[in-house]
Amino acid sequence: MIGDPNLLAAKKEKEYLTKNIDKCYNNISYYQIQAGIDLMTKA
Repeated sequence: MIGDPNLLAAKKEKEYLTKNIDKCYNNISYYQIQAGIDLMTKA
């Protein structure tokens, strides 16, 4: 259970999201760019 790859992937994704949220919170222009990138990747 300790070496579960899904758990590891979820943990890394959480770290990535946390870093992005911190960047967005501290820098509004970064947030706007990131929102644009997210929209393009979903389209």
